[in-house]
Amino acid sequence: MIDPIEKFEDSLVKDLAWRKKELQILKMAIIDTENIIYIKSYLLLLYSHWEGFVKKSALSYLNFINSRKIKLHKLNDNFLYLKIKKDINDCSLSLNNPSIGNELKLIRKIDKAKNEIFKIKISNNDKLKFIDTESNLSSSVFEKILNILGIEIPVDFSELIIDKTNSYRYKARIHLIDFLLQERNSIAHGDVILEDDINDILDRSVKIVELLDLFIITLVENIRVKNYLKSVS
Repeated sequence: MIDPIEKFEDSLVKDLAWRKKELQILKMAIIDTENIIYIKSYLLLLYSHWEGFVKKSALSYLNFINSRKIKLHKLNDNFLYLKIKKDINDCSLSLNNPSIGNELKLIRKIDKAKNEIFKIKISNNDKLKFIDTESNLSSSVFEKILNILGIEIPVDFSELIIDKTNSYRYKARIHLIDFLLQERNSIAHGDVILEDDINDILDRSVKIVELLDLFIITLVENIRVKNYLKSVS
């Protein structure tokens, strides 16, 4: 029988592998020709894979928790938020309404939900926007996604630091995400003039891809040690 955690990890690794392959093909074309069109295409593709992989992996993580059939009172509160997200949105829309119907409904929903098994309907297009990249996956939006997943990562995440216990943490590579987003937006608007050295551009891109590798490690480790569960006091 295949271990579900290994199956989860394998699916993420395979998804990232084809993305890396596409990037490598364009990277070789850049090295061979130094053509500005290839460079622009590479940066657009890199951002596309950054946003696409983060969103797909985050949804896969939520689907994994779905499959565990755990009652909400045993899970961290971010999963309760996801369960009643629609009700919270309804309350937000009725803030200027003198009726408190939606608010009372939310209170009853919270009370009832705690004894229910965590289960949310995740569609391929994420219609309910459980994981919202806002079409601009900046460092701050990425941090929001980590919070929604219940993953505690220092804000200044960056290179992987591995100690004797194989623990890890991120450090300040946050600016690379925002720099990539800025480049992508500039190219998309047709007003970019790339003045950076090609090697600098490719070096930054390697670090962005490393962040995706780290995201896999983070999700898998979070599942292995069951960090999604509330700590027993």
